[in-house]
Amino acid sequence: MPVAYECRGCGMARPEHWTGPCCDHAPIFKPSDCRDLKCRGCHRRYDTRRVQSSIPGAKLEEPIDGQVMSLQDAVEGAIEYPRIETGIAGFDYVFGDDKGAIGMVPGSVVLVCGSPGGGKTTLLLGVLQALARQRYDVLYVTGEESMNQLGRRAKSLGKFPARFRAVHETDLDTILDQFDDVAPDAFVADSIQKIRVGDDYEPESPASIKYAIEELGSYAKREHAIAFIIGHITKDGAIRGAKTLEHDVDVVLYLENLGINPNGSKKKKKDSRRLLRCDSKNRFGETPRAAPFEMTGQGLRDLYIPGWDGWEED
Repeated sequence: MPVAYECRGCGMARPEHWTGPCCDHAPIFKPSDCRDLKCRGCHRRYDTRRVQSSIPGAKLEEPIDGQVMSLQDAVEGAIEYPRIETGIAGFDYVFGDDKGAIGMVPGSVVLVCGSPGGGKTTLLLGVLQALARQRYDVLYVTGEESMNQLGRRAKSLGKFPARFRAVHETDLDTILDQFDDVAPDAFVADSIQKIRVGDDYEPESPASIKYAIEELGSYAKREHAIAFIIGHITKDGAIRGAKTLEHDVDVVLYLENLGINPNGSKKKKKDSRRLLRCDSKNRFGETPRAAPFEMTGQGLRDLYIPGWDGWEED
């Protein structure tokens, strides 16, 4: 359906979401760049909402939530999801679909699983770093490590743009308040098991984890941000705390450490290979997909090339 963006204060509408209805910034700017500007019509702080509109230039977008419509109209108005690419070929590939699109869909919730020490933090530090270099605002929320520990881990990855911010925090309400201040286009919660949601929930219980991911996911979908949720797995491959967590996200990724045996012990021969897999859950793409990486002293090295079909046998 044709959609425009309307100022909540005065009702002034324009077709471009990225420029906003109430400012004259060039299209390269996002609302987060303009959020301190005021509407020319009502002089209130920049604030918009998406509405169905037939104004000139209104573009086809997803139907607005709560709008009752003909299914045939939905069929005829169906659009391809916009995607954001990191430039990390293997990472972008595992999100792709059968039509050739690659990259992540804004508003999606991505669960990243793997055994402790497998490289999940390193992978997502590199992903947010790549997005920040493209002028996206990103936030890394760490509950597993102190800021000093995270800084030491990130040191080998090179310099980080000012748009990459990080915080050590485990309280869910505080994290959501920080989201309002930073307005991230993408964020990492490391890990979901460490987030505390109040006295009514036992820490790391299935109910606690489910509530936290629902709240983080609601923010992501409302603000069109990309949420990366790190979840640890047990030796038998289950997500620690809540296997049903997979049902509350859009994409499930597994980072497999090929230097670890199925029972969790290290292999005798050192193996720095990692395999990023999307086996069965991707609302916006096809499965299964996999891409190879290698753990190095400078982070995870992307080894993916188009047509990659598995590791060569030793």
